[in-house]
Amino acid sequence: MAELPNSELKELQENFGLFDKDGIGSITLDEMVVIFRAMGQTPTEAEVETMKREADLEASGKTDMPTYITIYTKYRKNPITETEILNAFEELDEKKKGLISGKRLRHLISTCGENLSEEEISKMMKYANPDNEGNVNYRDFVKLMMSK
Repeated sequence: MAELPNSELKELQENFGLFDKDGIGSITLDEMVVIFRAMGQTPTEAEVETMKREADLEASGKTDMPTYITIYTKYRKNPITETEILNAFEELDEKKKGLISGKRLRHLISTCGENLSEEEISKMMKYANPDNEGNVNYRDFVKLMMSK
């Protein structure tokens, strides 16, 4: 298992303490996931369920700090960078104009990664701000999404 940088380990411990308000040394599994996401992790729903099962061997709905740190370390991923996302869009941009059709973007959003509801996809498309021809400037879209 990889070692965590001291600053990240300290942040994990501090965040655990924020949720362990009564000081009994445990937090709920949902709180664990909230902390992981607040620290920039983006687990899928399937990964969340696996993490919860592994963190809750006693089926109490809670986890302790050593287990929480172990689970975080095991499933930790380096966040995807804006550059990596832009590079992926550039591969799809056959005309090299910095645009992707709104229809294609909607398809990508709905089929890649998390299963999003139609309402969530519609909100993302609203942020995409398609032009009169239905095309989206993916550089602007990525910058906007990365800032949220």
